[in-house]
Amino acid sequence: MKNQILLFFVLLLGITKTTEAKNYYVSAAGSDANSGLTTTAPWKSISKVNSSFASMAVGDSVLFRRGDVFYGALVVNKSGVSGSP
Repeated sequence: MKNQILLFFVLLLGITKTTEAKNYYVSAAGSDANSGLTTTAPWKSISKVNSSFASMAVGDSVLFRRGDVFYGALVVNKSGVSGSP
């Protein structure tokens, strides 16, 4: 009985597992050819962030390196949902 309950919860977790939110990093020392998914491979420009909004999901974050200067405007053409902005 104990094994059946454990199996049920393992299956339940597998079914309800959602994709995890991603952090996208932007740094003046980065490159727009980078993945933007790590601090060691950040994007460089706001235009790269704008062109990548279509592939971002609810809950994803765009993190700009403190102290760097970025030029341009963010064009946010998507929004999240309550609890996952």
